[in-house]
Amino acid sequence: MLRPVLAAVLGAASLAMLVHFVANPLYDDWVDVGAVWDAFSYVLAVGYLLALGVTHRLKAESEASKSGSAQSILLTIAFYATVFLTIVFFRNWTSSLMNVEPDEATRRVWWVAVDAYFVVITGYLAIRLWRKDA
Repeated sequence: MLRPVLAAVLGAASLAMLVHFVANPLYDDWVDVGAVWDAFSYVLAVGYLLALGVTHRLKAESEASKSGSAQSILLTIAFYATVFLTIVFFRNWTSSLMNVEPDEATRRVWWVAVDAYFVVITGYLAIRLWRKDA
């Protein structure tokens, strides 16, 4: 019962982030995009923590089967990439909350990586959970 709910939450978060990430320049004039990004930070925080849990579980199951397959390797890469970008996300977010502004160009590049990967990993996990592959 939890699996379809988790799939729906991750899928909705992925789709919402995708739409906002791509379309926000179109409505920048009439919506406070900064406030929308601030609100999305909470979605990203929850989504990344859920993604960590799901990718860890998938990786552990794959390792337990000792298959050594390409699927196992991909799940391991997905888990560690999620760990890495979760760390980057929380570092950037706490810097923003504390009004600590690191180098602006570097910060923007990392936000793009964090946002784009979020769409990819939560979308992938939503599909796996929905299909009951997890």
